[in-house]
Amino acid sequence: MARFVVRMGIAALAVVGALTVLGAGTASATKLCTVEGLTKTCPAGQEVKATAALKFSLKMPAQFSIKIALVECQTSSFEGEVTNAGGGAGVPVKATLKNLAFGKCNNNCSVTPMGSPWSATFEGSGNRDGDMTWSPSLEFNCNGTKCFYSDLVKFAVKGGFPATLEPGPELTMTGGDKGCANPGSWSGDYSITTPMDLWVTEK
Repeated sequence: MARFVVRMGIAALAVVGALTVLGAGTASATKLCTVEGLTKTCPAGQEVKATAALKFSLKMPAQFSIKIALVECQTSSFEGEVTNAGGGAGVPVKATLKNLAFGKCNNNCSVTPMGSPWSATFEGSGNRDGDMTWSPSLEFNCNGTKCFYSDLVKFAVKGGFPATLEPGPELTMTGGDKGCANPGSWSGDYSITTPMDLWVTEK
């Protein structure tokens, strides 16, 4: 009976190991691609390589609803660099982002990013689109009243010429004065200006 139990245990471990290998082999991979292509894969030589520059510029005014004010900023931009071009099974594209800035904000408000530089990852979501995940924090100061937000985690990336980066809908309050909204919200898309043509492919 003991031998039977041991053999069953070994067999079970073998099945788990096989499933693990199969899972690893079928995990999705991601590349940033400079051409749309006819399939979800990136043609050879068209992928965005490590050390490539990334630049983002606001397409329309950014709006932040934080209860103490509806903050609208006319300008915003940031930049970064690809640190891992991805492509392996389960390996996202990795980047470092910095120099996030907001300007010409109304209601005597300023928006100050905190925690730079930030790590970011790109992963495909299908149809040559994807998501960029990162976690900057923002400080709002409106006439001396301050609100702090973070967890700005997942932004949708829509492939195209240029590609578009869409902020997530909610900001999680992490501190500040009485009257700050929890959660807050952020709207206002960015164009990815470098590289100008960009799609998020599965491999």
